[in-house]
Amino acid sequence: MDPSFKATLEGLLRVLPHDHDDWKLARDLEAGETGEMLDLDLDSSIFTNDEDDEDRQGSLNDF
Repeated sequence: MDPSFKATLEGLLRVLPHDHDDWKLARDLEAGETGEMLDLDLDSSIFTNDEDDEDRQGSLNDF
């Protein structure tokens, strides 16, 4: 498996909002049979939703 593909997929899962269609597509890719065939084995913490934490990074809309 190409390590850059795994790094890209992991990066997308970490930065995209969980309600974004591309995040859901990346999640399904990793969690499905394709993820098993590619032996992605990403850390399960990548699927947690930290948006409710008060320590989250702000955006321009917050100001």
